[in-house]
Amino acid sequence: MPSVVSKKTALITGCSDGGIGAAMAKILRERDYHVFATLRNKSKAGALASLSGKLDILINNAGCDFLMPLLDVNIEEAKRFFDVNFWGALAVTQAFSPMIIKAKGIILNYSSCLTAIIGAVQTNIFTNSTSEALQLPANSYYEPIKHFLVDIREGKIHPKEQDVDIAARHLLDDVFRGKDSYIWRGTTSTTCKWLSGWLPLWLLDNLNNGARGVKELSQYYAKNP
Repeated sequence: MPSVVSKKTALITGCSDGGIGAAMAKILRERDYHVFATLRNKSKAGALASLSGKLDILINNAGCDFLMPLLDVNIEEAKRFFDVNFWGALAVTQAFSPMIIKAKGIILNYSSCLTAIIGAVQTNIFTNSTSEALQLPANSYYEPIKHFLVDIREGKIHPKEQDVDIAARHLLDDVFRGKDSYIWRGTTSTTCKWLSGWLPLWLLDNLNNGARGVKELSQYYAKNP
């Protein structure tokens, strides 16, 4: 059996059961990688990176979901969301970049678009987000379309989702081929890739937001000024 040191190593942040991080961890284990799965506390990244060792792949997967209409957003809550999804990934990348550079390794970043918009993948993001009911502030401007917001939160408006294990395998295959800096995977992702380069922005907005209640909200306030 090869020692841990002789194996290639991978760190995946965010590996809860049913997610794409956990699926990637299983696939990398199949390929004989030594996998460090999950890094819940980003503040510990510096301490981990200071330990002796090597790292061949860093996958920034950890993140959280936050759904609230723009005018109702709690700024402090939104800042915490941004800390996890943006600054957290940056902190981990900075902490482990010396190891990655030394190994001439790979850093894989992806956004919520993987699950939420252009490339629907069957993860547990919507199950997690529905643990608490959507609560709009009193007298919310968006109250007339609350049922649309609930459907969005529960993932009901999204196209048929791709199996998470298949999506993870495709993503890693793309990464190891190393052909492109940008990877498009998941249901409808190829269609969106080409349409985004040819269609005007207003039409893309309509395609993305057609089932989100924007038109209905406008019609409601036109009748009820």
